[in-house]
Amino acid sequence: MKNRALATLISGALMAAPLAVVADPGQFFVTPFAGVQSFDGDRHAGDTGVWGIGGEYQFTEHLGTELDYAHSLDNMQAGSPKVDADYERLSLDGIYYFGKADVWQPYLKLGAGHDKYSYHGGSDDQNTDVDAGLGVRVNVTDHFSWRLEGKAIHELDDSQTHGLFTLGIGYAFGGSKPVAKAAPVAAAAVVAPIDSDGDGVPDDRDKCPNTPRGLEVDADGCEYHLTKTEEIRIDIKFATNKADITEAYAGEVERVAKFLHKYSSAKAEIDGHTDSSGSDAYNQKLSQRRADAVKEMLVTRFGIDASRLTAVGYGESKPIASNDTADGRAQNRRVIAVIQAETTEAVKKK
Repeated sequence: MKNRALATLISGALMAAPLAVVADPGQFFVTPFAGVQSFDGDRHAGDTGVWGIGGEYQFTEHLGTELDYAHSLDNMQAGSPKVDADYERLSLDGIYYFGKADVWQPYLKLGAGHDKYSYHGGSDDQNTDVDAGLGVRVNVTDHFSWRLEGKAIHELDDSQTHGLFTLGIGYAFGGSKPVAKAAPVAAAAVVAPIDSDGDGVPDDRDKCPNTPRGLEVDADGCEYHLTKTEEIRIDIKFATNKADITEAYAGEVERVAKFLHKYSSAKAEIDGHTDSSGSDAYNQKLSQRRADAVKEMLVTRFGIDASRLTAVGYGESKPIASNDTADGRAQNRRVIAVIQAETTEAVKKK
């Protein structure tokens, strides 16, 4: 009769389980339960109704642990001859859930416990035991679930093995918000934003429309620009006591002219120098003539605006080599210029 009532209760619970929400790691379950314990024949107790409560914590999707307390119903009889008795058991089990978390969560349970038989009018009988069982948790809502479980309990002291079959109702606390298992819903069509110039910034946020393709842009769709310094140097040598530019150096002057044409904002200072031959006053004038000669060639032959050029003679005051040797003096008879221009250009995509 007890078995038939338990079977009816289990069937009703399973049929009532809808498509539900699965349990999450970090949840704690409190599960009151009721069921039937089938005792070993040597215990002379037969099948007895039990009630109890369990507290389970899920560490991961697959692993958990549970502390259970079970107690017999008031009408239990045991022993030979049979007398009224109370049975209670406390156990700690490890739980392994199979597969991925779903509405149906089958599991394996292994653990150990301690049980006590309190015979009315007689002495108590206590045992250490181990247990193993299988079960399934049926998740119904965010917090509620059914739990059906069966396990074998082996008493180590009396070497007796009992069966325990229970049905419980679990309530879950904590954990992250469960994820509902529902039928997939067709995604709404997403309209891609319009990007007319193809720079990666939609038109509604593009503050620089029609950016040339292939250039890096910022979050507003405007080009990144890189500023750098361009530089050119010339070094023209002169014969002793001469300020004439030989044709061998005309190409140097032309190279400077092309640079100045390319960078129209750049200006140049042309510096003339001599060796130490002659007086300081004479060398000052000679160095000025040499600087003027280079400036004149830039203006008359290559069309550079004279206002962009400054010619300065430094005489013999800035030697770059020793004036004690012919080679050193040849290096000091020179006109030099270092011309710089800042340029800004758009950065191309890599």
